Amino acid sequence: MISTKPSPAAPTASVPKLRSVQEIQAKNARKRQRENRALILVIMFFGVVFSTVAALGILNWRDDNANTEQQIALAEENATLRETDINSELVEQKTDPAEDNIYWSFIKMNLLDVNLNRLKALNPETKGWVQVPGTNVNYPFVQTTNNDYYLKHSFDGSKNSAGWVFLDYRNNSNLTDKNNILYAHGRLDTTMFGGLRNIMNNGWLSDRANFAVRTSTEGRNAIWQVFSIYHLEATSDYLKTTFDTDEEFQKFLTKITRRSLYDFSSKPNVSDTILTLSTCFNDTERMVLHAKLIKYN
Repeated sequence: MISTKPSPAAPTASVPKLRSVQEIQAKNARKRQRENRALILVIMFFGVVFSTVAALGILNWRDDNANTEQQIALAEENATLRETDINSELVEQKTDPAEDNIYWSFIKMNLLDVNLNRLKALNPETKGWVQVPGTNVNYPFVQTTNNDYYLKHSFDGSKNSAGWVFLDYRNNSNLTDKNNILYAHGRLDTTMFGGLRNIMNNGWLSDRANFAVRTSTEGRNAIWQVFSIYHLEATSDYLKTTFDTDEEFQKFLTKITRRSLYDFSSKPNVSDTILTLSTCFNDTERMVLHAKLIKYN
């Protein structure tokens, strides 16, 4: 028998309630408000962090500057500088410089003689003194077993991002290697080697008397004639201290002389001894000065 009982109705799917345009816009607006509030909180958070870091950086920079000034004063108070020409010798020139070359004035200059005893009592790693006319580079230099320590430590060994002037650890402390390298930070306040960063545009080049660097160590006082200055992308190709052959050294001299941004009318040769001063020009470049030994005792 066929049942006449009606079959149960199939369940019907719920129909979503249609929202008005105004409701959708209101919901989106609330969502944007939440997102904006979250973004503002994130910005505020990082703003506070950035401001704190920047403030700490400024304070540290100020403290480092103050410490550096104290160290400079300490060095000046404990150094005895005098000029002398006793037992001086001239480095033989392969070719005589022209009559108007500043060389003839430089060899008449007195040597700088610095008594380092009191400085060595303050820091046994004191090796000498360097002086660059026309700049505030007039400091003792130190040397340790690496080229990192004095990038972050001052003359007395205290931590300081300004660092100090130091001699490459590979060099003889009396500056008798083929290439003797002094490093220091190029500070914006012109301390350390900061004065070297602007010598291309601050009038330094207009006075040829500036082209003589003087050094004093326990074993030798010397005058060096500048022959090349330049800035370039950070590289180590000018930081070689020894050379296996004259040919290798000549290639090195040719390279660093050709780089010069100014013609000093002075060219080194393979029998010369070189002094190199290296500092930062900016975040990616280095400022470099090269000079050759012309007089010593």
